[in-house]
Amino acid sequence: MSEQLVYTLCRSGVGVVAGYGVYSASEGLSASDRTEIESKYSMYVAPESVPVSGKDDPNIRRMPVSLGFVKLGSGSECITHQIYTGADYDNPSRMGNYISHSVVDPCFGFYPAEACGFPGFCTDMHYDMMDCTAAPPV
Repeated sequence: MSEQLVYTLCRSGVGVVAGYGVYSASEGLSASDRTEIESKYSMYVAPESVPVSGKDDPNIRRMPVSLGFVKLGSGSECITHQIYTGADYDNPSRMGNYISHSVVDPCFGFYPAEACGFPGFCTDMHYDMMDCTAAPPV
């Protein structure tokens, strides 16, 4: 069975008070896999060659989408999809927000590139989703 983790800007989540961190994670995701994904594979760095000036800037759509694959220290496989969303949910004038959605499985049984275009990746969040007293399941 696959486990999941969503990493983004949030006010609260799994061990997050405010800022970037794990917003949501499957209950079955091991602590070691979570820590490894969070510390090594959840960061999205927007290219400087695509300037973005505000939340409605059409260049947001030009930001690259990232799809990565790694074998974790536990031996499980991890596919991470990252998308630039633009404005901070809390402050629309502050740019740089993104969503990193990882799926972990002991063995996917398909080529990681086949996950391109998978509609189950989290690609959008809204202001009202920033506060969660209990991290929602993914």
